[in-house]
Amino acid sequence: MTFDKSMLSKYCPSKRCDLPIEGKVRVVLGALILILSFLGATVWSGFLWILAALGAAAIYGGITGNCMLTKCLAGCCSKDGACGLAASDD
Repeated sequence: MTFDKSMLSKYCPSKRCDLPIEGKVRVVLGALILILSFLGATVWSGFLWILAALGAAAIYGGITGNCMLTKCLAGCCSKDGACGLAASDD
């Protein structure tokens, strides 16, 4: 299966699959910050240490330009914005 523009509404209902990699990283980091903050406040305070490590990694990535999350997302997502669809041959 290859990704074409007609599949955009099926796999990306918000029509925001054209986000640049920096936007994707911000979305993932924002979601992790919200989730870990909530879990740290309600479930287990150890999640706050994970949150602190995530913040330190974001600062390191911003200063050095060596962001592991950016590399992971760039390897995961195709240039068309659909993760894994362009590379599969189903």
